[in-house]
Amino acid sequence: MNNIPNKPIDQYPQVPAHELPPVPPRAPADEPDPPPQQASRPGKAQPVATLDFVGERERSVPLIWPFVWDGQRVDVITVRRLITTQVANLTAGGSLPDIFDAYAAMTGFPAEVLRGLDGEDGVAVAEAAYDFLPRTWQAVYSGST
Repeated sequence: MNNIPNKPIDQYPQVPAHELPPVPPRAPADEPDPPPQQASRPGKAQPVATLDFVGERERSVPLIWPFVWDGQRVDVITVRRLITTQVANLTAGGSLPDIFDAYAAMTGFPAEVLRGLDGEDGVAVAEAAYDFLPRTWQAVYSGST
């Protein structure tokens, strides 16, 4: 039996994140353990590569109701896909973040600013951001955007 999917991903059932089985531990590698100075330490920031991704990674949402924030007029909010480190930081407590905290990481605006958007603009930003959420998060947040 191979593990290659044989149908489009959207034809598989969606499973809430809390119902997913735990990830089994990896088998030991044939390589020796890294020296202690290279070992990952909890709480210590690890380097993150800046990758040149191919494809759509951001969307600009023009605002119907622009606003002034920190002395600057804001006419557009740009929504960006999260990278793995951002996802890990947002779920560090072991549960999914408040949806506006995820949107904040995706836009660079504080969650309270995003909560304060005009309703139409807030929905437009949420719709753009929803498409960029990790799939397991989409299943959980599908009723809250």
